[in-house]
Amino acid sequence: MTDYRLDLDHFQFRNPEDAESGIQVYCNGCENTVTTAEDGDSLDTIVRMCDKHVCIYATDAGTWLAGHMGWHNTYRVVERAAEYGMELSDDDRKAIDQYRASNGLDMDAWETVGGQGGLSDQATEYLNQHAPDGHRFVWDAGELMLLTEEDADQFEH
Repeated sequence: MTDYRLDLDHFQFRNPEDAESGIQVYCNGCENTVTTAEDGDSLDTIVRMCDKHVCIYATDAGTWLAGHMGWHNTYRVVERAAEYGMELSDDDRKAIDQYRASNGLDMDAWETVGGQGGLSDQATEYLNQHAPDGHRFVWDAGELMLLTEEDADQFEH
């Protein structure tokens, strides 16, 4: 089993003023206190998410949505972002359901989900806002990947 250490790219460490030992760990995404831990504690011994959303870590880098899924990735990115805390309205969920049910052919649902500035674009932006420092999400050939900035620069067109 891999023994991950506290991800300094994702958490902030602050010495509590009223405590003699221990480090308070804050989620960078929302500033919520995750836990109090000793420096170097393994991630197996602390919570990997705050109580507001699931956190994205540098160890999550790689392919998130495989290109062979084609048009499905247009709504799947929205579903993934929702898993990480992106809020969707009832109308958003209805549009996603209609888009999926029509195999992407319902033009109104397509515009809401996949159109320029639509839910798919919003979801990608949301994931990038919550990506660990030094990483970003990149689309290439229908695949969504979380890459280091250096690797992501190779995909810029």
